Amino acid sequence: MNFWFFIFIVGFITVFFSLYVNERGLNFKKRILFSVLIFSVTTLTYLTNSNLEVFSYKKKLENDLYSEKKINPEKLILFLEIQLKENPNDLEGWKILTKTCFLSGYIQKADIYYKRSLKFFPNNLDLLLEYAELKSNVSQLSNAISIREKIKELDNSNIKNVISLIKLYVDVGKKNEAKDEIEFLKNKKIDKNIINELSSQINF
Repeated sequence: MNFWFFIFIVGFITVFFSLYVNERGLNFKKRILFSVLIFSVTTLTYLTNSNLEVFSYKKKLENDLYSEKKINPEKLILFLEIQLKENPNDLEGWKILTKTCFLSGYIQKADIYYKRSLKFFPNNLDLLLEYAELKSNVSQLSNAISIREKIKELDNSNIKNVISLIKLYVDVGKKNEAKDEIEFLKNKKIDKNIINELSSQINF
């Protein structure tokens, strides 16, 4: 049962009820009681039918996923979309959904779901690292830099992230910021060959 059909049903019942109480001459309290009862029953019917439809579809997707030897990414995405509407605090679900969208080439969807997942888990490093990678892949370098800067604030021991951040700074012409990060790596006693390679990119 869709929403508009539900509204039609409620409207029809309300009109019918109005005619009924006028004929019966019911007092005000009884009118209110009957109105609440009718609204409750129709709403419960709508919600129950809707939930059963969602449950049935979700179960079918789940059965399809388990029965197939090779997982169909489209079915997996649909299954997780339903699952995460019911339980948006499922971190592993968000990780699988975002990565599946990303790797399957649904970049716009992946972007939407990374943003949505980070509302629930704003400091999750796995989600942030993948989102930074996505932003780099679509040439949104300023956004990628912002994300990698946040990652460094959360975990400055992640050397690969710092190296990626330096390369992004170089790509957008922020040489001073790149130099500062190289100095940071020197203090971490990183391999000199890596330092020299990064330094050569900004013409030390």
